[in-house]
Amino acid sequence: MNKKLNGAVLLLCMALGATAQDLTITIPKTDSTAYRCYPVKANTAFGLRSQIVCNANGPFSVNIDRALSFSTYGSWVGIVDDNTPINISTGQTAIFDLAVQPPPGTQDEQYTLPVNIKAYKNGSSVSGFAPAQFVVIVDNTPPTDIALSKRSASSQSVTLNFDAFDVMSKKYTDVNPDVGRKGIKQFTLALKDQDDNIVATSTSLGTEPSWHKAVGNSNVQPNTTYTAFVTATDLAGNSATSSGLSVTTAPRAPHNLVAASPGYCSVTLTWDA
Repeated sequence: MNKKLNGAVLLLCMALGATAQDLTITIPKTDSTAYRCYPVKANTAFGLRSQIVCNANGPFSVNIDRALSFSTYGSWVGIVDDNTPINISTGQTAIFDLAVQPPPGTQDEQYTLPVNIKAYKNGSSVSGFAPAQFVVIVDNTPPTDIALSKRSASSQSVTLNFDAFDVMSKKYTDVNPDVGRKGIKQFTLALKDQDDNIVATSTSLGTEPSWHKAVGNSNVQPNTTYTAFVTATDLAGNSATSSGLSVTTAPRAPHNLVAASPGYCSVTLTWDA
């Protein structure tokens, strides 16, 4: 069951004929540098996988030591299959799936949960190994510092500059820029007419290097004033919308241009409005 997974790798220090290199713990997660899990709101469940690999001197019987694990947040974690011990020989892997759910009312913060492993060899308990750990980022707060400005306009679209920031989700995107920037997962742009109807929308991912985008379609009219909005969504799914920005599309390009009565220093031009 060898799988290449990102995670914290910790070597177990064993007695009773085991060595520090015999067993390796891996807790898969996107963040392999700080053991952070993808941000969630309070009362949101997610899964983690804990792997124990037997590198040498097998077999061992292994499971997770709930009594020593998860620090003061043990109620957040369920162990699938009742944490039944698994026997593994050299070259084999034991997998323990964890169901994690910070309870309602949990405040915005990073919570570190250690994971201790029980190991037995020849029926005797083996001790002296370091725990693994994972960090739960709880993010209940919508993005802030939402900015929106007009960059340019055509006759049927407006290009907008936008920006936002999210304190807790940024802790994750700082080391995982492939999922967002400044803690922002996505922007949604909208144009509303004077009757407050949405006439055009567009989305932009937080991973895009430049935060500006055109919003428009065939329903957007030339030389017309609309109200633009941007909604920023963080990694945990919290959203906030900017105040409205008044924007005006450009006039339609002149057409049916006709030149007549050319003179020495002038010519008469006519075109459709």
